[in-house]
Amino acid sequence: MRVYLLVTGINLFSFGAIAQTTKEADSILSGYSNQYHQVAGEGNWSKALSIGKSALTEQSVAIASSAKRAELWFDIAYMSAELKQSDSAVYYYEKARLELETMPEKYREQLGLIYNNLAFAMDNLGRQQKKISYYTKALELWLSANPQPQGKLVTALGNLVEAHTEYGSFREAGQYLTEMKKRSKSAHAETILACIRYYAATDSVVQLKHWVSQMENLFRQSPPDKAIELSGYLLTALETAGYAFKNRREFELSRQYYDKVSRLAVQPFYLMKAAANLAILEYDRGAFSSALQYTKLALSRTDTSWSGSSWYSLMVLEAELLEGLGQQDAAISNIESLLSRMTRKKVDISTISKLTIEDLRSLSSYNYIQVLTKAGQVLRRLSRTGRTSIKEGQQIFLLAAAMFKTYYQEGVYNKYLDGLNRSIMEGLLSGEVTDAVIEVIENNGSRHIWKKMLHRYNGQLAQQPQAVSVDFKLANLQNKLSGNQLMLRYYLTDSALYVLEIRKSGIKTNRIGKHAEIVSLVNDVQQAITGIRPDYLPLLKKLSSKLINPLQLVASNSQQLIIIPDENLGFLAFETLLLPDGRHLIDQFSLSYAYSLPLWTIHQQTKSHPAKNNKLVAFAPAYPELPESNRSIATRGTGLYQLPFAQKEAKEIASIFEGTVFEGQAASRTNFLSTIGKFDYYHFAMHAELDTLSYESSNLVFSKTERLHFYELYNLDLPAEMVVLSACNTGIGAMVKGEGLMSLSHAMSAAGVRSSVYSLWEVPDKETAEIITGFYQYLGKGYDKAAALQHAKNDFLKANPAKQHPYYWAGFILNGNTAAIQQKNSYYWVWLLAGVAVMLGGWLVYRKQKSV
Repeated sequence: MRVYLLVTGINLFSFGAIAQTTKEADSILSGYSNQYHQVAGEGNWSKALSIGKSALTEQSVAIASSAKRAELWFDIAYMSAELKQSDSAVYYYEKARLELETMPEKYREQLGLIYNNLAFAMDNLGRQQKKISYYTKALELWLSANPQPQGKLVTALGNLVEAHTEYGSFREAGQYLTEMKKRSKSAHAETILACIRYYAATDSVVQLKHWVSQMENLFRQSPPDKAIELSGYLLTALETAGYAFKNRREFELSRQYYDKVSRLAVQPFYLMKAAANLAILEYDRGAFSSALQYTKLALSRTDTSWSGSSWYSLMVLEAELLEGLGQQDAAISNIESLLSRMTRKKVDISTISKLTIEDLRSLSSYNYIQVLTKAGQVLRRLSRTGRTSIKEGQQIFLLAAAMFKTYYQEGVYNKYLDGLNRSIMEGLLSGEVTDAVIEVIENNGSRHIWKKMLHRYNGQLAQQPQAVSVDFKLANLQNKLSGNQLMLRYYLTDSALYVLEIRKSGIKTNRIGKHAEIVSLVNDVQQAITGIRPDYLPLLKKLSSKLINPLQLVASNSQQLIIIPDENLGFLAFETLLLPDGRHLIDQFSLSYAYSLPLWTIHQQTKSHPAKNNKLVAFAPAYPELPESNRSIATRGTGLYQLPFAQKEAKEIASIFEGTVFEGQAASRTNFLSTIGKFDYYHFAMHAELDTLSYESSNLVFSKTERLHFYELYNLDLPAEMVVLSACNTGIGAMVKGEGLMSLSHAMSAAGVRSSVYSLWEVPDKETAEIITGFYQYLGKGYDKAAALQHAKNDFLKANPAKQHPYYWAGFILNGNTAAIQQKNSYYWVWLLAGVAVMLGGWLVYRKQKSV
């Protein structure tokens, strides 16, 4: 419930006389103001609005004070909103906002009110792009007002709790809720409802039930006039609880809350909502006939002149039910009707493919995106029966994708955004997959790190201010692929796994399995490998038959595979997968990884800054000695004991490149921070700690147990060519929907590192030292990074026949740029010239002797 505040009988804004003509103009407008306030107080909003708009024809508007003009526009906007004319409301709120933006500080409270109401009006129009930013601005203005309007602050905080909860940004919602509780009484209806919304969205069942009971008690204990005022809060609370338990599939408990709504509802809007909620409940239970009856009842109770997105949601639900019950023509008719109303023009099945995002009139909200997605799903299913073609459904999904792009505010992804995007992605991948479709999918992915890296890389690429474009283009990526590289981009949608094969010459898409089956197999393989279980091979064969065999890699001319995994596939070391002849992928291919197609493209940019004099630096801290009995199983994970091979590893690596080593107590956090910007290559042979509850607390452990946490790494500016995290679990972390594994290596990439080598599990110390040292030796010979790691692993397998289990050799993988550190055989011409000089010198001596 939001407060807009139109005060009957008095002026909202104070004003002062500036000049005689201005005073007279203000007086005339005040006369109009008194009239429409009086009429509005009697409940005749249409007449009041007519009086207000008639004031706009007065010449005095142009010479009136800014405060008086802003008051008039605000009042017209408010009256328009009361009459559900949201377009008009937004227009006049904007005029009032622009008028007051340049006014003195004493108008901050009024300006905050405009931002608050403007956000609400835009929400009603389905234009949620600026909803959060406008509510935030209202809060900022009210906090800076003197004195602070406490009631409005509580309202602003409640609005932000609702807006962030609806968007899926629960951390911010929780912060605003905490502040709201501090500023209001615990029995305040707005605060109770904010708690209910937050705890319902975060699936906090005990808290949800508690606060719903609080709302019911507040309603019961209130006098009749107050209870009427609170009825909207109570009905919203009960509906929110019912929806939460429906999502938990606790249908009986959900129905109990919905039945309460049905018994208490009196206003048409809540009667409509009661039937709609029961329709959705029956749909989720699979009772389509019953759900259809409730849907029709809800539609009959809908005020078609004003229903927000509710009418659209009901129409698409009815279309789903009709299609499920075999009534295909009726389902198509529903979709035609909702698209016609959404675009305000006649739309039928033959014209759907011609619709553009401009036809949707700036609509952009979670509900409207969901409506389009569900409509696309209905048309996609109908295309399988021949009733429609694929292109109609594909166009609806493209419209949903375009709307999503305006809705997404380019911050950290969350489960709501990820859920919407994956539904859209599945629709697009099930149709004709073109370059343009892939670009839509990739540009709708998380842009959080993408934007951060755009800024970093465009700053690092001297004389190339536009080196990386804002939007991803597939052609740019393909231009950077070599002829022997094959990129495999995996997409996990709601129900399936797709793989996109990208070559320099073109793309190909395959649907290769069911989501649940693939994820289960990946988890089984990961547990078998990290548990050093002997039964890993049958599991690898089964998973390989899904992920690799359909691609016919052996017949391809590719030598290097670039893997872009999705969600749980990020836990998997793909080099362990098996070719049809039983060999591991690492036997035939070098492999590297990337977090996304856009980030891979950025990582390929060539820096033009001069090479640093000090090329490599290594850190190998000292820790307490490991007990003698445990030294044979030392790993670089938790348990902060000395790593016997880490310092030896660091010294050998540094010797290859004449690098610098910080070992023992010198391997400190302070010394690392002091090296930033001075080296191109960083090597960390140390412990790492993985925090599975809070990924931001995961850290690298330097000497004296000084820690460098994820959030600190993330915010560093580290323009390094490569970082090797020779520690445990540096490539895994919490799975954040839409962002992937929030690992220490992920933080390094965000900090500006172009390539990183990291681990997927608790790697053994001795074996790690052997493989990583071999990796650097091959780098020193001029091999590219992917080939160097491939050769180092294969050398290890040949030298250690008793350690063929992937646990010992597959834990480290390479992400990002794979270019060689130095040219292969870089000293060839030096030795050749020296040889020629020797031969020439010998020949001259021979000639001299001969002449004598």
